[in-house]
Amino acid sequence: QNRAKPEQIKLNQRIAACGHPSEVFAAIADAVEDGVELNSVNLATALHRVAKSGTAVDFRNLRRSEEYSALLQRVEAALRSPDGDFNPREIANMAWGIAKAQVPSIETFAVLTDAAVAANLKAYK
Repeated sequence: QNRAKPEQIKLNQRIAACGHPSEVFAAIADAVEDGVELNSVNLATALHRVAKSGTAVDFRNLRRSEEYSALLQRVEAALRSPDGDFNPREIANMAWGIAKAQVPSIETFAVLTDAAVAANLKAYK
């Protein structure tokens, strides 16, 4: 797995401190605007925080959220990338986050499944 850059570590700390999905989306938007390349930990943490900090109303709104859709697209692209460095824990956290947010994304789950097989989830502890 690639070593995290200081800006990715700082971004992850910011995402982890978010108390609402909108804060997660703002953190990601700011990072992208600043040229930060989101790594696997950033993406997994973002999905996890959206699910952890959201309410049922927030989750219903995610269905038409451009920010959430963009986050899922980033996750899918990163999972498909030959340079992808997702470990089993990150894959599990992303799957939980998407399921908890109650926004069905068959495509994202299909890509997650492929990544899980590639990462050999049997080694997850």
